[in-house]
Amino acid sequence: MVRFTVDDVQTMLRQQILPEDATTELLDGLVLLKDRASTGEEITVHGTRHSLGVTLLARLASRVDSDVRHVRSQLPVVCGRTNAPEPDFAVVRGDPRDYAERLPDASDVFMLAEVADSSLERDSQRKLAIYSRAGVAQYLIVNLRNDTVEQFTDPDAQASTYRTKITFVRGESVTLRLGEDEAFAIPVADLLP
Repeated sequence: MVRFTVDDVQTMLRQQILPEDATTELLDGLVLLKDRASTGEEITVHGTRHSLGVTLLARLASRVDSDVRHVRSQLPVVCGRTNAPEPDFAVVRGDPRDYAERLPDASDVFMLAEVADSSLERDSQRKLAIYSRAGVAQYLIVNLRNDTVEQFTDPDAQASTYRTKITFVRGESVTLRLGEDEAFAIPVADLLP
């Protein structure tokens, strides 16, 4: 099995060997189809609940975007040589134009989130390991299966996991990390379909 690097994938995109669309992402050196479906449906089809979850996250951009940070949605974040996942939502340092010549990497990310239904196993296992190894400080999973938001903090790169997990339910609020010393609370109900 051939494993690819981020540079390999960028070259294949430029040479149009891979389509520059939103259907794949690089995880552990493999170019994989993204899973955005509802549980039990074909993974290449956008599930309605997943789409709504991503849209609800996107609505936060107006509260997040500033001179020092911005929101990226379903775009690559480099998390090492062989990983460029495309989280559903990421708060990234700086202005979007800061990334005209390079992709943001994990050190540029204040927090990121995945909306998970059929992708729950991938998001809570493979992607969690990738994000923790890369040192992403806050990772949220909007878990559509059980109607919760799972927050992972304090990454342990050696163990490929997070030391702290808190599960939030409707009626509670989760605090999004917006910078080194900035955050804001959002009701969990605002993130769930």
